[in-house]
Amino acid sequence: MARDSVLTCAPPPFWPQVGGFLPTIISGLGYTEARAQLFTVPPYAVALVFMIALASFSDRVQSRGLPVAAVFCIGLVGWGILFGVDPVGATAGDLHARYFGCICVVTAGYSSIPLIMAWQSGNTGAESQRAVSLGMLNTGKSRSSGRVAPLSEPSSYDLFFLSQSASA
Repeated sequence: MARDSVLTCAPPPFWPQVGGFLPTIISGLGYTEARAQLFTVPPYAVALVFMIALASFSDRVQSRGLPVAAVFCIGLVGWGILFGVDPVGATAGDLHARYFGCICVVTAGYSSIPLIMAWQSGNTGAESQRAVSLGMLNTGKSRSSGRVAPLSEPSSYDLFFLSQSASA
């Protein structure tokens, strides 16, 4: 069971957080700030429909692993498009491809969360174990990503790192 917990913590923690930067990414496609905010709605709408469809499919076939792997592949395709298509001097087709990449990244980030939580709770025995494992799943990513950031900063973050380590 510990192996399952480690495997479900494997998704990159930055996929769901791309929503905070999505207006900036979309404004880089040539839109004004107001239109960039407006164009953040379709990726979330696609992610919602895809998440519901994939969760229904996953429940119907009683499998979580392959749908999660498919979601991660969609995210990798999206990041590949965003990193591969240069926004400088891009044609209209390039900008459309980058917007499709944004849709893929947002869809992957938000569609994986309910599947991973269902997988974790389905692989845990008693209710108290399930509560602890879901809590560890939800806080493990934020704790680990919060510890990595101070390592790249000056030594003024040493006290923060020590306090975070002590609280874990």
